[in-house]
Parts: sequence; structure tokens; C-alpha cells
Amino acid sequence: METQKTNTKKVGLALGSGGFRGPAHIGVLKALIDNNIPINYLSGCSIGAWIAAHYAVHTDLDALANLFLENQKAKLSFLFDITLKKGILSGDSIEKFLTKNLKNADFSETTIPLKLVTTDIVEGKKFVLSEGSLAKAVRASISIPGAFKPINFKGKILTDGAITSPLPVAELKEMGAELTIACNLYNHYVRNNSQLKTGNVILRNTEILLYNFSLATEPKPDIMLNPDTSRFYRISMLKKFWDKNIIKEMIKIGEEETLSQIKKIKQLLIV
Repeated sequence: METQKTNTKKVGLALGSGGFRGPAHIGVLKALIDNNIPINYLSGCSIGAWIAAHYAVHTDLDALANLFLENQKAKLSFLFDITLKKGILSGDSIEKFLTKNLKNADFSETTIPLKLVTTDIVEGKKFVLSEGSLAKAVRASISIPGAFKPINFKGKILTDGAITSPLPVAELKEMGAELTIACNLYNHYVRNNSQLKTGNVILRNTEILLYNFSLATEPKPDIMLNPDTSRFYRISMLKKFWDKNIIKEMIKIGEEETLSQIKKIKQLLIV
């Protein structure tokens, strides 16, 4: 007797912005792959753009984890790439690293179809990249205002996609996704230190803004993943980006959050 094949929906995964919280996306990918959930389309914003692009090119989770756990000298070099013109850092060093890390690939060379979100700061609108250099696209999407100089690309002046679309779900549907999964790295938490210094006040206001903005994402994904990394907020920013134990813990948090919704994902996956 011939076994009847089960038809499944085309799955799109949106990896949102979130800075140091980015490794949680790796845990999300791991849980989906370990449970045979297909990833037919990818979209990304800011740190999510980098992770989505890396996986779309390499489809190698170990290499993706090592991107964060290793390369410490390269990370340090990014901080000395100072320009003080339209941003503290020029972004040239990180773009050079991205070009090598992503094999100098174009969007047309990825294994998984991919769209990355940036912001056109002249028009003040979201600008989606789906062709041309992946390294430049990622460089644009991660260009945090004030930290990185904006990049001239595709006839636009582009900066961090989080300003206009921190969780790019619409792009998945445009590519043909029938089941959309989004990983939102922003979580609500109460900061129990009311004596905030100037830098922390700016950072805290940005966190609140992006948390609320991510909740307003349209269209809504079928599955919203919310890995909670808020317990790391008291730790210094540099340690969060460099400490291997923290990075491993965030990967685990992303994996556990995804596993908590695997049953629902599998139910929605069947046509």
C-alpha cells in the first residue's frame, strides 16, 4: 500500500532586531531544524539580518554559533573603526568582515530566498533589499544611528531597519510564505534602578520604543516567538557581546522558547 504524502505549508521565518540579544535567533533556528520544520523563506532586520543572511548562505548552525562565540579580534577591530562623521564608526571594518564571512555572495546565491530590511533616512521609509551584495545589505540593516555611519547603497542613504520595521513579517508573505514565524527579541521588563545615567536613559527609552513598536507589527505572524533575555539587562553591553557563557545562554533561551511552541507549529504546518 502506497504511503500517502502529507502536504505542508511554505514556512517563512522573520528574525527581528535586538542587538546583543541576537544569539537567541540561533536557538530558534536550531529548534526548528531539529524538529524538521522547513524554512522556505527568511527575512531579517538589524542583527536578525546578519543571522538570516549567514544562514541563507551557509545553512550551517555550528558556523553560525561560532560567528558569535569566536571572532573576538574581529569584533574588537570594529570598535576602532572610528570616523566621527555621521556616526562614531565608519562601518568599513565590519563590511570587510561581512564580505568575507558571507563569501562575497549576492542575494541570488543564497540557498534560501531572503529579504532584509533597512531604513531610507532621506525619505524616512522602510527600504527592503533583495538583490545585490549581501554584505552591503547587512551592513545597512545593522547601522545603528549614531554608532555607524549610514551607507550609500542602491541610490539610497540607508541605516538600521529597526527604525521602520523591527520585525519584518510582511516580506515573508510577499515571498510566498503560507505559515509565518517571527522571533521578537524585545521583552517588557521593569528596570528596578530609578537612578539612570544619561546613556542609560537614552538606551532605556529606545528599548521601550522598540518593544512597543515590535508589538504593532503588521501583518501579525502565525507564530510569535518571544525569547526572554531581559535578565541580562544589568550586565555591561561589552560583556553581553563578548562573554561566551552569556551568548550560549541566549542561544538556549531561543531554543527553549521555540520548543515551547513546536507542537502548535507542527499543527499549523499541515495543509
